[in-house]
Amino acid sequence: MLNLQEFPAPPGSGEVTACECEGMLRSHDAVTAATIAQNMLGSGESILESESHESVRPALGKQDAQLAFTAKPRLPASIALAYRQRGVLGCLEQLSESCSGGPEDSRASHVVGAVTSALLSALTVANKMTAIIAPNTRLPMLERSSSTKTQCSSSAGGGSNSNIVSMSWHGVSRRLAVGYTDDSVRIMSQRPLQPLLKHRTQRAIAQVHWLPYSMSVVCVACEAGVLLWSVDPSSVVTRPSGACITLLPSSPYSSPSPAVMAPHPQGMFVSASCGDGGVSVWDVSLLSSVRIQEAGTVTHMLYSPDATQLLLVMLHPPTVRVFNTSDWSLMEWVCKSTVSSCAWSRCSRYIVFCTTQPSCLYCVCPDTADNSATMLAQLSRVQLLDSGGETVSIGGTVLQLVWGGERLVVLFEECCYIALFHTHTMKMA
Repeated sequence: MLNLQEFPAPPGSGEVTACECEGMLRSHDAVTAATIAQNMLGSGESILESESHESVRPALGKQDAQLAFTAKPRLPASIALAYRQRGVLGCLEQLSESCSGGPEDSRASHVVGAVTSALLSALTVANKMTAIIAPNTRLPMLERSSSTKTQCSSSAGGGSNSNIVSMSWHGVSRRLAVGYTDDSVRIMSQRPLQPLLKHRTQRAIAQVHWLPYSMSVVCVACEAGVLLWSVDPSSVVTRPSGACITLLPSSPYSSPSPAVMAPHPQGMFVSASCGDGGVSVWDVSLLSSVRIQEAGTVTHMLYSPDATQLLLVMLHPPTVRVFNTSDWSLMEWVCKSTVSSCAWSRCSRYIVFCTTQPSCLYCVCPDTADNSATMLAQLSRVQLLDSGGETVSIGGTVLQLVWGGERLVVLFEECCYIALFHTHTMKMA
């Protein structure tokens, strides 16, 4: 069994790992390492821009809606919608606009509109006085004004207040889908127009994936279920509308929690687990689903590369389950502690997964008669001397496993180092 103590000395202070050459990791300073990586990957234009170069219109602009529709919405519905979108101030603004219409409105409506306008003016003056007396204090009801909403929408998908949740490269084209904590998804590319995907049902984004064998479909796992966005690569629209969305809904009786999904490697199906713990396999073209599991909390879901098996990681009890996609037969392994990450081998014969207490790397082979889990490495935190002679801490809880070809990459939660394993899988008879 391997141990992190057996690893070679990591790079010293001021150095980063640039590449692997002749079976050895080469470390250089940051500038040299970036130059080497650029030369190895090829000289291309950068597509990773934090913000688009053009302004993005708000998703829910009142002026745009009024220009598009001549009939006014009913007052109770419009006030309720304004309150959900912009809080108390938005509710007062909507009430003032609805009650101060043309001459056909009643006297009572004019009175209510005048009172509401006066109240808005008083709140605005009070907010300005508060800003002068106490600059760091604002009235809570004015925090969600229309101007603030517009500013947040314009800088969404790369603003200073949003962090990256998930991202996915397109399988063919040079496009990157990035999900942020502000419930938006940005499609980055070398084109000047970078679409921003945002909708009122798209809340608490957990995963973003491009649908395999599709040029335009982006799968977004969120609280409502899985959203399938159709984003035309040749379109000039920077803010696709809700008409571009197909929802794979969660159960109406499930608790509000982000969904876990796994696109089929051939792009025909999307497997999803929502708040109720059940797992459904959706046919993307027919929008019909098959339920393969009724209960439990799923933390990870992954198809094998050949699409013959579906891997699920359960939370209570800590369990690794493998479904055969031909008949949905089940095999499972019960673990001693929570499983933090998992990965398939490229040949679809082996599974590696990591537990948390202690942090260990295991391997299972579902195709063999003796399919017990084998411990491969101990990944608990250790102290090592780097190339400069300084003591550094490496290891701990694993955040993610990435297995590509002969290399297994291990990312840790509270460690700035990445462990790289050389792997070799044997062909079964």
